[in-house]
Formats: sequence, C-alpha cells, structure tokens
Amino acid sequence: MLGVEPLSLMDVDPEDPPLEALRLAVGLSQLELEVRSGVHRTAYARLEKGTRQGEPETATVEALASALAVTPEQVARAARRSRHQ
Repeated sequence: MLGVEPLSLMDVDPEDPPLEALRLAVGLSQLELEVRSGVHRTAYARLEKGTRQGEPETATVEALASALAVTPEQVARAARRSRHQ
C-alpha cells in the first residue's frame, strides 16, 4: 500500500465522488460489485450512469455501501450526483 487514498488519484472531488469513483477506489468491476453486494449489475449500472429515475431502495443503498466500504449516505449522495451530471 502506498498510503494514498485512491480517490485522491482520480479527477473527482474526494469529498463528493460519483458512484463509479467509489467502485473503482475499491478496485471492483461492476460484475464483482454485483457478487459482493447482491445488487444486479444492470440496476447498478443505471445508478452509476444516472439513468435510474428516483431514489434507490434503502436495501440497495445499504448493500452497495457495505460492498464499497462507505456509508449509506455516501452511496445515496453519489447516486443523486450521478442523476444530475
């Protein structure tokens, strides 16, 4: 480990990263995230691209947060940010 936060190496605001950056920061593909979280890859991809309408289900947010090692609030904020890009 280099002692560097992965988000600081990306062209994103580390305080408000998009979903894709959260996923990449832990080194997961969408398929690997599906396996870890139980959230179908297609559903996650819509969240990441911002094409899903409305807020994600609480269970989805919590499953993604656990798999990404972040808080549910970070996932929910990142999903909202993706919709507004």
